[in-house]
Amino acid sequence: MQDFKTTDIGLAAAITAADFKISRIESDGVKGTFYFDKTDELLKAVNEYWDGSLFVNARKMFENIKIIKGRVRSSL
Repeated sequence: MQDFKTTDIGLAAAITAADFKISRIESDGVKGTFYFDKTDELLKAVNEYWDGSLFVNARKMFENIKIIKGRVRSSL
């Protein structure tokens, strides 16, 4: 299976809030590259994020931003 990757933390948080799992993070301790299993459903969610039609739970997205930032910082 191929990976979808992004360095955009907002996109990563949104699609994790839409119940997609990060498969791995590559990090320098400051910035991260987030990898997801590439599926048609994931690509649909990514497109919806960029066109403004992806709706997710706001609290879940905010919590995911904090969690993802922590994972990036701890991946030294």
